[in-house]
Amino acid sequence: MAAVPGGRVEYEDVPGDPAVAPLLFLHEGLGSVGLWRGFHRRLAAATGRRAVAFSRLGHGGSDLPTGKRTPRYMHDEATEVVPAVRAALGLDRVVLVGHSDGGSIGLLHASTTDVDGLVVLAPHVFVEDAGLRGIERARHDYVEGDLRARMARHHRDPDVTFWNWNEGWLDEAFRDWDIRPELAGITCRCWGCRATTTRTARSCTSRPCATGRRARWSWPCWPAATRRTWNGGPTPTPRSRRSWPSCRSRGQPTTAPRATTSRG
Repeated sequence: MAAVPGGRVEYEDVPGDPAVAPLLFLHEGLGSVGLWRGFHRRLAAATGRRAVAFSRLGHGGSDLPTGKRTPRYMHDEATEVVPAVRAALGLDRVVLVGHSDGGSIGLLHASTTDVDGLVVLAPHVFVEDAGLRGIERARHDYVEGDLRARMARHHRDPDVTFWNWNEGWLDEAFRDWDIRPELAGITCRCWGCRATTTRTARSCTSRPCATGRRARWSWPCWPAATRRTWNGGPTPTPRSRRSWPSCRSRGQPTTAPRATTSRG
């Protein structure tokens, strides 16, 4: 477990080439280390890089938060928790890989802190009506369906995990959340994609956000070993390997290296 403001978070640390910047994975709104479903390990094997994934407070086996989230919780994660994880695990250089809420946290962190690169998968940059409708459907699935039972297999307290996320997004105070002005602070190279369905990433299109002049956005391109997404769905076929960050190192392993898991 790594100490962060408010408690301790579980993490999994996959070793890799110390000469290149590690990958730090930031999960989605109801995610955890386990719910990456080995994607971070496959990407470590494909690139030769060290890969670290952690569960935010209230997720997976991490400590439970001490209070409810505020509309600025993603800012707090970006400016307080991510720096604490980096310091605890010696991640001086880092390439952030964020999905959904984790992608937003990655954008915010990169807007105020130097990072070597940024990969964001379906990040949020403002509140969209379509997204809120999906969150409302998730509430119905949690109360009336089997979502709670499924989440209980992955989280210490599924009620805390779900309601912190659900009530936070549906809070009237959250409707004005918009991080587009802050994206101008991003100066690293960035790759972004957005799925055309909420279930899988079968069809992705590049959705560059307005960033600072030195920031560059391009299509993501997945190494062959990682052509399955975190949730088991196929990823888009690469257009060009030049689009993917130059993260391949010599002597990379052909199988996933053994990870170090810390759950307390």
